[in-house]
Amino acid sequence: MAPCAWPPGRVLDLTRLLPGPLAGKLLADLGFPVLKVEPPRGDPLRDWALEAYRFLNGKKEILTLDLKRREDRERFLVLVPEAAILLEANRPGVMERLGLGPEVLLGINPRLVYARLRG
Repeated sequence: MAPCAWPPGRVLDLTRLLPGPLAGKLLADLGFPVLKVEPPRGDPLRDWALEAYRFLNGKKEILTLDLKRREDRERFLVLVPEAAILLEANRPGVMERLGLGPEVLLGINPRLVYARLRG
């Protein structure tokens, strides 16, 4: 039997609170390895509703990066070539100001599915 190519790569989950983490949970339930990238203060949901945070993020690996710092952005960019999906839910223009907008990340990994969630 030929090896299975599913899932095709890792999910990079830069989301917080509810909608984005739920999308990441569903992808983890489908078998994708999900790496949740949290800012130094973490996801506010952890402080507000710990059980909900655990439910949404229990299957995810957590990495703390301050994407405002050049060194941490460089650490993040190393993850992009092997990623299949990126989930982000920042305000419009934030990722571009950080140098991590779709044009940059798709230039590194043209196969990346760059998903922006807006509320």
